[in-house]
Amino acid sequence: MRALSLAGTATGLILAALSATPSLLPRLPYEQGVLTGVCFAIGYALGTALGVAITALVRVPPEGWVPRAAWIILGVAAVGGSVPLARLWARTQGDLAGAGGAPRPGVVDGLVALGVALMTAAALLAFGRGVTAVTRRLARRLAPGEEHWRWLGMPSAMVVVTVVIAAVVGAAIYGFGTYTEWSYQRYNASGGAEEPASEFRSAGPESALSWDLTGHEGRSILAGGPSAHDIGSLTKTEAEEPIRVYVGVDEPGGWDDHAAAAVSELDRLGAADRGAILVAATTGTGWLDRQAIDSFEYLLHGDTALVTMQYSVAESWQSYTFHPGAYRDSTSALLDAVHDWWAAVPEADRPELFVYGLSLGSRAVQDSFEDAEALRAYGDGVVLAGTPYGTAMNAELTASRDAGSPVGRPVLDDGIAFRWFNEGIDLAEAGGPWERPRVAFLQHGKDPIVWAGLPILWSQPEWLEDGQRNDGIHPDMQWFPLVTGLQTMVDSMQDLAGPDGDGHRYGSTTLEAWIQVVGDGGYTSDQLDLIRQRVAGSDAPAGGDV
Repeated sequence: MRALSLAGTATGLILAALSATPSLLPRLPYEQGVLTGVCFAIGYALGTALGVAITALVRVPPEGWVPRAAWIILGVAAVGGSVPLARLWARTQGDLAGAGGAPRPGVVDGLVALGVALMTAAALLAFGRGVTAVTRRLARRLAPGEEHWRWLGMPSAMVVVTVVIAAVVGAAIYGFGTYTEWSYQRYNASGGAEEPASEFRSAGPESALSWDLTGHEGRSILAGGPSAHDIGSLTKTEAEEPIRVYVGVDEPGGWDDHAAAAVSELDRLGAADRGAILVAATTGTGWLDRQAIDSFEYLLHGDTALVTMQYSVAESWQSYTFHPGAYRDSTSALLDAVHDWWAAVPEADRPELFVYGLSLGSRAVQDSFEDAEALRAYGDGVVLAGTPYGTAMNAELTASRDAGSPVGRPVLDDGIAFRWFNEGIDLAEAGGPWERPRVAFLQHGKDPIVWAGLPILWSQPEWLEDGQRNDGIHPDMQWFPLVTGLQTMVDSMQDLAGPDGDGHRYGSTTLEAWIQVVGDGGYTSDQLDLIRQRVAGSDAPAGGDV
């Protein structure tokens, strides 16, 4: 076995150590282990390449004792630094876990992380050496004979190997995406909730929509939600039975056909006679946040009609990657169809019109409009939660914020039209007067879906700069090239693992936004507290969907 590279090992250990620093969310022990192993392997490759380059430039090999002394110093530093590093990891991960109500990591967790890190690093190192061996063999075949021909053949061989690796990785990603989408299709077709007997649901009696084609998430939404009795008994007020319309992705026809079917159901169920219509954009699997839509119905005494369309059966990242544009095209078709139907209702009898979107649903809503003013002018108010990083409209509005307001808590034009909610910020107090229609953006300071994109791999994000740091971020979190980007990728795997109100889970936080955008429904503070308790008690994670 070839000896390890000194420069590679040193660089790998540095990146591995940095991987133990805190990021946005707590990491499970095996996640920390994989992250540390990957960071070591990347550092090893970079350090080795740098060492080879320096050796080629200097051309004077060091004295024999120099490498031996360097290895000794490196070993002492690694052993000596391991204890304070372990303490840092335990303390900071404990802080993050404790903030989310999870248990603090113990000795066993640390050993698991260390073991997984060693196995991951060893596996990646072996793979890298295998690639190097293949490259050298190809170089000898492409340029046998003279030494300089071998050096000419090396880049050619590296190109070949890179293409092969890229093809294998691409095929693996495509295969994984295809398999998981097939799995979701089976899940989507599975039973789930029982068909409701309510006459105020689509896919029920006399509906043109099929219960069997509604999909797993759609059936759950149609079978769930508060009834008129639930609302009335809780608030001690008169209430109506909320209307819910859901069009599954498997319904025949294209997006325009699905949107027309949704509007037909609204008309059939008497939605024009309701006080408010809510057009909701789903996440990738067709999921809607139960707390968000329930709270809308509670606030308006059930005098509501919810309408939504499913555009995919896969998780949001898969839908966005493998079916680009579907999220936007379907949502745009629904928004246009509902608005045309709504505008045809006499103005004096016209219900209020609101829009809601979470995660990819939020991006779908924003991408469906030419600009922010068009979004605001669509109806009577908008609530968007967990907008994914890179969504153009949110990014442009944030960049135009008033001077002195941080990126995580932007204030635009003194909050006259658009407002952002972050931890500890009251929407009602985030600026001057808030004119209607109101647009509310919900974005937790520790939500990796909102804040972490590819640029974080090579540039420090604004939300980690002094004076701009997001609320709730661990004080020890710092930006490091490559490492912080990999850390936030791991964070994205845990974005729904925390409690309501943390990470990518907005749940009952949405109720507070609805109170500001829709109104308090004429409820007293005691009645609103009862609704808050009921909505908080219905907390249900998205089953891993983002």
